[in-house]
Amino acid sequence: MIQLTAAAAFFVLIHLLISGTRVRDTLVGRIGEGPYMGLFSLLSIAGLTWMIMAYGQVRGDAANDVYWGVGEATRHIQLLLQFVAIFFVVIGLTTPNPTSVKQEGVLQREDAVKGVLRIIRHPFLWGVAIWAIGHLIVNGDQAGMTLFGTMLVLSIAGTTSIDAKRRRALGAAWEPFASQTSNIPFAAILAGRQSLKLGELGLLRPLAAIIVYAVLLVGHPHLFGVVALPRGLVQTDRRTDDWDALPVRGTPVMRVLWPLTLLAMIAAGGAQAQTLRLNHPADANRDGVVSDVERADYEAKKAGPAPWDQPSPYAVSAPPASSPGVTFTPGDQPMGAPSPARLEDRAVKASGFEEYINAEADKGRRRE
Repeated sequence: MIQLTAAAAFFVLIHLLISGTRVRDTLVGRIGEGPYMGLFSLLSIAGLTWMIMAYGQVRGDAANDVYWGVGEATRHIQLLLQFVAIFFVVIGLTTPNPTSVKQEGVLQREDAVKGVLRIIRHPFLWGVAIWAIGHLIVNGDQAGMTLFGTMLVLSIAGTTSIDAKRRRALGAAWEPFASQTSNIPFAAILAGRQSLKLGELGLLRPLAAIIVYAVLLVGHPHLFGVVALPRGLVQTDRRTDDWDALPVRGTPVMRVLWPLTLLAMIAAGGAQAQTLRLNHPADANRDGVVSDVERADYEAKKAGPAPWDQPSPYAVSAPPASSPGVTFTPGDQPMGAPSPARLEDRAVKASGFEEYINAEADKGRRRE
């Protein structure tokens, strides 16, 4: 239990004492944004791995005291909470959001507040918080309280920490977005500052969330050794009161969901690429978001000037009042263009004037 407590403390402290404070600003100023992000990511991965491994070691330990048990009602509540959590996590990850890493440029868009952001400003972190609450309900042991309680505290504290960080970095540009959204789910809608428009979520993101949720339900015993579904929703090899220790073989319908794991990953990745357009050449300021102005400029440069916008190699002027002709002034001629003399020769032949001159010359020779 000491290892788990130490890992949880390390994971929380690097986020609350470094990432969300002015210490981060100081480090970025000294070593740069890129090196800081790389170093902090390594520390976060190391801390999370340490915490998960320590939890696995002490979970079945005799010293792991249990404070409450699990009933069928709590399992059904857990299923509902996890659906909401996965919904926020998947849709949050696939929606452009200025609170996410390297997406501050979203604030430049007119539709910065769109989709799930009308409901909540930090959908991913609140998804993690709801995920942790659901797991605390069905994990009343000391180890479970340490692991999931840590994730709950960190995710909720992270929302206020990110808000403060964005306010320091973006200044006045942050305030309109913050005033139109809310940290608490549905608070901006209930306050009349926002309206609920579910159509902006699209079809791809909710579909990806449903698939991920189904896959996690079926794969939970194989990935984590614990049955996530209540009794009656899975087929088991024997009857026992130790529901968490059941060897699960699943129903035929649920076994079909396993191949959909790849589909879920493709769907989520497709939604992310569609919304963020990462590494797109139209992203002029390299903020990961292609604004309408950037896309219009890119398409205009890609297409080039229209043929009717090209300068003509000849300047055409109106004829004087005493002349019925048109004056051609040669300009910069493109390669392969006919010369002005050749154009004049063509015009004479086309008018029949050359035939008239030749006929008059023949008449003169005959008179001689």
